[in-house]
This record gives sequence, C-alpha cells and structure tokens, in this order.
Amino acid sequence: MTSPTALVDFDPGTDDVPPGIVIGVEQEYKWRLGDDGLFGNLQPTLDDLAAAVPPPDDAVEESRFQHTQSTLYFDDRWQLTDRQIALRATINPGTIKRVSWLGVKQTLRWENGCRDSLELGGRLAAKDIGREVRNPQSPALAYAHRLLGVALEPDVFASVVQHRRKVFYRTSVNSLLQVTFDRAEFKALPDGQPQITYWLEIENNGREMHARAALERWATSVSERVGAPPATRAKAEVAAELAGWTRRG
Repeated sequence: MTSPTALVDFDPGTDDVPPGIVIGVEQEYKWRLGDDGLFGNLQPTLDDLAAAVPPPDDAVEESRFQHTQSTLYFDDRWQLTDRQIALRATINPGTIKRVSWLGVKQTLRWENGCRDSLELGGRLAAKDIGREVRNPQSPALAYAHRLLGVALEPDVFASVVQHRRKVFYRTSVNSLLQVTFDRAEFKALPDGQPQITYWLEIENNGREMHARAALERWATSVSERVGAPPATRAKAEVAAELAGWTRRG
C-alpha cells in the first residue's frame, strides 16, 4: 500500500503508478436480460455463451472460465454513487479466496451505451477489508478523497454475489475482448431481500482505438441478438436503488 500523500496529486493518465496500486481502464457495454431474454432465466454453459454471442469476424477464442465472486459496495451518504463512483470490495471464494481487492471504479463517461471507466485498487486479505475501507491511507480511500475533495466515512450499503461465465477473444490486431454472463444476486444491507438479475457484458481493457472500434462493432451485433440497446446504469447504481437511494436533482 502507498501513503495518501503519494495519491493526493496523482494523475492516473500521466503519472507513474505508485507502489501497491493497480490501475486499469475498461470500456464496456452491458445488457440487463429479462426472463424471456437470450437465455431465459437459466445460466448458460460456456459453450452456450460462446455460441449465442459470437465474436467479431477477425477474433479467435483464447480462453474461458467461470467463477463466483462477491462484491460489497460502500458509500458515505451517497456522495460516491451520485457521482458514478463505486467504492467496492471484491471477495473471491474457493481456490482464489486469498485474492481480495478494495478499489474504486470511476465512470469517466457514457457514450452511445459504452461506459468508459478507470479502476484503481489494492490487493488485501478479506479479513482486512473493514479496516482498510475506513483507513484514509488506503489507496482506494485516498483516491476517492482526491475525486470528491472531502473526507469520507464510508459504510457498506449493499452486496452482490455474481456467478460469472467468461469467454476471451483475441483479434487480428492483438486486442483482447471478453464476453461475460452474470447471474447477479443483489441485496441491500443489513436486511434487504435478495433480487436476482441477469447481465450480459462485453468489454475491452486496452487503450487502443482499433480495440474500441472492434468493441463498438461487436456491441451493434449483440444489441441485435438481445433485442435491446445497452443499459446505461452501473451495477453500483442498481445496488444503491435497492438500498433506498434515488439520484439527486
């Protein structure tokens, strides 16, 4: 982990990444599927997913996997979610249970259904999440403070357990694209009722313009298959609404 001083003037677009910080970019389209959608209310196999959402013509499959992932969402009087910033802890059960993250996902813009985001996070043990989310020296809190300009006292307000299936594709110009199907079980904390939703998502984690162009072409094809345009709300906003939040203004 790095000190908050190192992050106060940190610009992820131009500066070197401080020690203990992982920075990523993401361009994504997502569709919230209904019970009568692409797979009904069933979870597709990886073969089903690959067949239902074929990649761009110049892409070949590189890998695939499935896993279950839990996410806790934190906020302080909706200050973050209202600005499309998600403060979240990701917990992985099973064979990768030692790999947990506390991070910030900042939506930079929505453009024609595409969400451009910046992700910043630090790896930690699951048992340390409660401590680190209230530690102003943790990378996530220091960066959130930088974005808002005010101190935060975040508390957990919702969780989501996601059963994920992913297929990765490599294009002819070496861009890595992926398609994900999520069965997401949202719950407002501490005692909300679970709500199950289904999501289809395609994304690219590179900065190249040709990768973005390939993603846009793919999104057009997926929208035709789904029969609906991409969603324009992040999962953190869905979780916040379940917890009783409504957007200001």
